[in-house]
Amino acid sequence: MFTLPRFFYDDAADQNAGGDTDTGSTNNQQHQVNTDVNLLNPLFTESQLKDFGFDNAEQFKEHLQRHKENQIPEDVRKRNAEVEKADFLKLSTEEGLMNVDEYSTYESLSKRPDRDLVFEKFAAEFKVSNPEATDELIKTEFIKTGKRQCNCKNSR
Repeated sequence: MFTLPRFFYDDAADQNAGGDTDTGSTNNQQHQVNTDVNLLNPLFTESQLKDFGFDNAEQFKEHLQRHKENQIPEDVRKRNAEVEKADFLKLSTEEGLMNVDEYSTYESLSKRPDRDLVFEKFAAEFKVSNPEATDELIKTEFIKTGKRQCNCKNSR
């Protein structure tokens, strides 16, 4: 929720010109901060958010963030992505976690569909056990094996 803090400091300026004139007093008066402000008061109530088509404040925040991201020009977005990638490569190389070749391999694998990667692995394993296998036989066995073993929702 969005709140605007509003603090008012009661310095007793209307009394004694803002200061304590009784210098010999043992009763030190402390100035108090007016905490009568409700900091948990949101800008929009739940009913107003529902009128705008949002179920809760989190959905509203997500909508604002998406709108903010859409306002960034494409060339700036690409440049930011390139800078982020360069920073990642620099850090991973300095720390010895990953080199540029490994990152390039990762990037190329992440762009390929999972089904193709699984098929390549299956084909390599199938050729080890069946060296005379043809591409058609490998595809047929891959489809049969995939239907038996794959119980996932994302299978296509």
